[in-house]
Amino acid sequence: QMADNVYPNPFATRCTINIPCNAVKKENLKIFFYDINGRKVESPSLFYHDSEIDISDVNWPDGLYYFTICKPGNESQIINGKLLIIKCRNYVFSILF
Repeated sequence: QMADNVYPNPFATRCTINIPCNAVKKENLKIFFYDINGRKVESPSLFYHDSEIDISDVNWPDGLYYFTICKPGNESQIINGKLLIIKCRNYVFSILF
């Protein structure tokens, strides 16, 4: 399932991923982040709420990143999605996914 429930997106340092209600207990989920070349990147700070995961303190360079959220144990994917990081505030960007 592709996530369209990441907000704000694009973002600079913080965003939220809304998790489907049928997902397993949120704090047991594994989240993997990858850069545009498919290399795994270090996970930022994650904070779990009822049906959301807040991502903060992102210090990756500007660019497009992918994430996969998996169930623990069998690594079956629940959600795949894209994150766009734009920290430069001197320009206005219009981006469509």
